[in-house]
Amino acid sequence: WEVTAGGREGTNPMRFARFAHDAAIVEVAFNADGTRLASSAEDGTVKLWDAESFGPLKTLPDQSDWVAGLTFSADGRGLWLGRLDGSLEKVDVGDVTAPRGETFVDAREPYDVDESAVADLDENGKATGTLEKPGEADFFRFELKAGERRVVETFAARKKWPTDTRVEVLHADGRPVLRRLLHAVRDSYITFRPIDSNTVDVRVKNWQEMELNQYLYLGGEVCRIFRMPEGPDSGFNFYKVNGKRRNYFDTSATIHAKDDPVYVVTPHEPGARIVDNGLPVFPLYFQNDDGGWRAAGRDSRLVFTAPTDGTYLIRVSDVRGQGSPNHRYELTVRPPKPDFGVSVGGKNPTVAAGSGRRMIFTANRIDDFGGPVEITVENLPPGFSAASPVTVQAGHVEARSVLYATPDAEAPTKEQWSAVRVTARATIDGKVVEKPLGDLGEIKVAKKPNVRLWLEPHEPAGNLDTGTGDIVVRPGTRTTVVLKIERNGANGPLRFDVDNLPHGVIVADLGLNGITLLPGQTERVLFLQAADWVPETDRLMHAVSRGQGEQASPPLLLHVRRGAEVAGSN
Repeated sequence: WEVTAGGREGTNPMRFARFAHDAAIVEVAFNADGTRLASSAEDGTVKLWDAESFGPLKTLPDQSDWVAGLTFSADGRGLWLGRLDGSLEKVDVGDVTAPRGETFVDAREPYDVDESAVADLDENGKATGTLEKPGEADFFRFELKAGERRVVETFAARKKWPTDTRVEVLHADGRPVLRRLLHAVRDSYITFRPIDSNTVDVRVKNWQEMELNQYLYLGGEVCRIFRMPEGPDSGFNFYKVNGKRRNYFDTSATIHAKDDPVYVVTPHEPGARIVDNGLPVFPLYFQNDDGGWRAAGRDSRLVFTAPTDGTYLIRVSDVRGQGSPNHRYELTVRPPKPDFGVSVGGKNPTVAAGSGRRMIFTANRIDDFGGPVEITVENLPPGFSAASPVTVQAGHVEARSVLYATPDAEAPTKEQWSAVRVTARATIDGKVVEKPLGDLGEIKVAKKPNVRLWLEPHEPAGNLDTGTGDIVVRPGTRTTVVLKIERNGANGPLRFDVDNLPHGVIVADLGLNGITLLPGQTERVLFLQAADWVPETDRLMHAVSRGQGEQASPPLLLHVRRGAEVAGSN
């Protein structure tokens, strides 16, 4: 943990969480300069750790009894072990400067491949096939140079055929091609309820020891943590696409029962030397059942990178083992063509005078294009403004904006609203690609809403950029902003969200009811907390009401900045 100046409970952020031993820890000790840590446990093990990253360096041989006493020698090269059976030993640890891992041994058996039955792809990298018998599989041959990439994709469900394909890439001798080694660094399990293959929200044990963007391994599929729990009765969210959880490394989603184990994992290249920490290593192969982007239904899709020059095989089967003359499929193997598209949510808006409406821009990332996408809204009619530009962050699929009307705004003419231009831009392979997205449809103006809202800097917090009037926060700290409302008949409790915060910045200290203003309340101070890894960025944020026509505030610019210029942030 990092202990803050006040040390008050709940203010000391956790910096590292590591699985160390299979039983309770008995003793820990740092060396004199604080660069190493030794730990002993009731399972009879003693381990040495690097105290900067808290990565494992060495596991000593099993001990004859619990090591209840640990201390480093003055020069740091020796470690004294005092055991409960009365024995005392000094172990030389002076030459341990880096983890001494072992190379993972891939013990998976190769498929039995009948060379006479292996087919070639045509000149366009395509083939067709039929799985005529249950349990049948087809094989196709192709050549690649080391580092070349190919998208391997099937078409069956999209053609209304019954085949639920599974594709695998094999070496020429039938061995599956190893893609990654996933080393578990934290164990956990699913609590509260099971999840199906689409669920984004999940509750797990010891989530407090996990972090945003970490990979989680759930019985064969790999997901990534997008948002931590917002209160004591909520789960964290995975990254999602099309409303379903997104899978990484071309793994496929499936169902998971309550109490099923899950692991925080770190990916390594095949051949990496991995230091044993007592948790498993999961081999990940080039194979896929349902595409991780969830855009192709039951059809398969993976991106293969050739580890060496040579001949490779594609194995196509039905994941359920079914087969019949109707179980047809088409197979395509092609170079990736990174691209993107953007859909606009919130067209044909009706905007209340003196208020705003949310707009959602959703990026369709093609062939794993992962860069940022910027969207601009231009040529708005008089009396209207929009949060522009907004950016879909790298690796994400959504950004949110707000269309705002001044209190005296009038309904635009047809010529005015047809002149609005929405444009998306991104850089692909070093070239700027621009996509026109049309206009916002017909914009109408409604009467004064039941509630108006806006965000203002909370100046006592010292978070105000005096040059611009914007909000500033430093990574690893929090700052404050005030949500203010004007009630025009909305007299009951009201709930709100804050849209378009940078990934890693959250509204902190929320209870089960989220951002709520009770009857009679017209303002509330909100705490914006930034994780320490959030990069410097500028982001237009706004507040949105839940109900009351989803009224939105004008945008307020948030700057994430490092260094002394935001020393006043708290």
